[in-house]
Amino acid sequence: MQTFLVALLWFLASLTMVTGAGAAQWSSLKGSYAVTPKNYPDPSDEEPKDTHFRIQLTGQSAQPFVSVDEGHGDPR
Repeated sequence: MQTFLVALLWFLASLTMVTGAGAAQWSSLKGSYAVTPKNYPDPSDEEPKDTHFRIQLTGQSAQPFVSVDEGHGDPR
């Protein structure tokens, strides 16, 4: 009985994740990325060089973030 309950919970959790991902609005992005050290652009010699993933969005991809940054509230 306990195995059945665990399997049922896993099934329901998976179903929730799948339906949530399907409801999301996906769109393409334009921009660039870099893998950098924490203290970019002036890291120390001892610092690992690949600890942070940074992105720069351009064009319409960046517009929702600019609107929020300028104090216009949530773009949705």
